Amino acid sequence: MGGTGHMTNNGKQQEWMRWIREKGPRFLLFARQQTRSEADAQDVFQEALLKLWKRRAGESEAIAQNEVCDTLPPDAQVFVALRQCAIDHARKEDRRMQRETQHLEWQAEAWSAWFDADPDQEEQQSELRDHVRSLENKYQEVLTLKIWGDLTYAQIAKVLDIPANTAASRYRYGLESLRRKMRTSFA
Repeated sequence: MGGTGHMTNNGKQQEWMRWIREKGPRFLLFARQQTRSEADAQDVFQEALLKLWKRRAGESEAIAQNEVCDTLPPDAQVFVALRQCAIDHARKEDRRMQRETQHLEWQAEAWSAWFDADPDQEEQQSELRDHVRSLENKYQEVLTLKIWGDLTYAQIAKVLDIPANTAASRYRYGLESLRRKMRTSFA
């Protein structure tokens, strides 16, 4: 009895794979038309097929909110799933891009808050900001927290979850690196 079940599952899997090989290119073409990039199209294609596979196995809710999807032939159900997955994917990407844009705008404002606005020193301030940005992140963090955040090494250590001695040495190394960069810039 166990062998028959294995043969049935194996047969279904082989049938599924044959169907994907045969019809996959047209599904992927549709996914490409619904998405912004090849990578997105492949992700949406895989997601849609996985949803359909799980739905057929009774593991997930229906792809479409109404019963119309069930009355469509399997190929049409894939197109419905592709379209819905592409819409969901685009919404997620749009939200991610919006968050990243907001973060970049916030970061630009934060960088400008480092210095008082003095037109005579704008060029030097801009160069200093660029030099700080060019440092390794671990030095940037400590310099920012020590100089602009006015934290002690013990407080920096707690914020960054590092030993206080490490915070102090990163501060020294970061300052020395910054000094070297500034000497070559203003020499």
